Amino acid sequence: IHSISSGDADVSRTHISVFTLPTRTFTGGLRFTWLDYVGEEARRKAASIHSPSASVSYLATEALMRALAAPRLGISGRSARTITVDRSCRLCTSGKPHGKPRIAGVNFNMSQVPSLAAGGFCAQQQVVLGIDLEAVQASLFPGFARVALTVDERAAYESLPPGQQQAAGVAIWTAKEAVLKATGHGLSVSPQTVQIECDDATLAMVSALCEPANPLDAPGRQDRPCEHELSVSPRVSVRATLTLPEDSDTSAGGEDADKHQTPKTRDISGENAREGDERSFFITWSVLTLSPVAHPTADMAGRAAHPERFLLAVATEDTVPVVDVHSVATPLDVKRLLEPPAAAY
Repeated sequence: IHSISSGDADVSRTHISVFTLPTRTFTGGLRFTWLDYVGEEARRKAASIHSPSASVSYLATEALMRALAAPRLGISGRSARTITVDRSCRLCTSGKPHGKPRIAGVNFNMSQVPSLAAGGFCAQQQVVLGIDLEAVQASLFPGFARVALTVDERAAYESLPPGQQQAAGVAIWTAKEAVLKATGHGLSVSPQTVQIECDDATLAMVSALCEPANPLDAPGRQDRPCEHELSVSPRVSVRATLTLPEDSDTSAGGEDADKHQTPKTRDISGENAREGDERSFFITWSVLTLSPVAHPTADMAGRAAHPERFLLAVATEDTVPVVDVHSVATPLDVKRLLEPPAAAY
C-alpha cells in the first residue's frame, strides 16, 4: 500500500532494515546476552533514571545500537560495549552530548518507547536516515495542530472524523520527528519546517491500518507475522519537505542558547544544510503490533496484557525507503540478519 504519486516512479529505492527489541526481553534470562553489549557508563546512566520502564528502555536501546554496529565493524559481542558513540552536536558549539548518535562506519538511527526499542540500519553510508516510533495511542500535546502542523497538514487532519484524528496526528508527528532526526536538528527547529505531503485520504488509510486487523472489516489486508510475536501492517509511503528559514533560530534554549550556531554548509554526513535550503525526503509508515505476554509480571501490568500498536516512520533523503522490520530476541539474531548470505559452491 502506498500513496506516492506516479511522478515519483523514477525515484530510487533504498533498503532499510529496522530491528525491534521488546523491552520485556530484559525481564527474562535473555537479558544477560544483551547486557554484555552495554558498558559501565550506560549502566550507571540507566541506574540514575527514576522510571523503571524508562531505565529498561534506555538499556535496550543502547544494547540494540551496539548489536547493530558490531557485525558491521567486525567486532565481537564481548567488545561491543567499547564501541565509541559520538553524540556531539554538529549544529552548535555548546559541546553538550545532545547530538544525533553516530558510530563511524555504521549508518543507523534509533528510537524507543517503553515497550519497544527500534534501530534503523542502511548498508549505504551516504543515505540520510531517520526513524521514529510512537504508540498509536500516544497523547498529543495541547495545541498540537496549531503548533506542529502546517496549514495544509492541519486542513487534512481536521477534515478527518474525530475517531481517525488520533492515529493521523501520531502519524504526522512520527514523520516529522523522523526527518528532523535524520538531519540531526531534532526539535531545535519548529516541526512546521517539515511539510508532510499527505491528504485526508492518505491519513485515513494510515488510521485504518492502526485498527486491529479484522478480515471482515479490512478486505485484502494481511498483517505480516514477524519474529518473536510482532506483526507488521502493509506500508504507506509519502513525500516530505524540510525548509529552514533564512532567519531560523536553531537554539535548543537554556544557558547554551547563545552558543548554538548553525553551520552554513552541509557536512560530509549530509546532516547539515544551509539555511533556506529545501530538502526532499520520503517517509514510509508501518504499524507494528506487539502481542501480549501470556503471564505478565507486576511491572508489565496494563501494558503487556493487551496487544500494543505502534507507528513506525522511516525517513530517507531523496530516496524511497523500502522497509523490512525484524523483531529480535538476542544479539545473535541481529548478527544473523545483517551478515550477507554465504556464497554457494
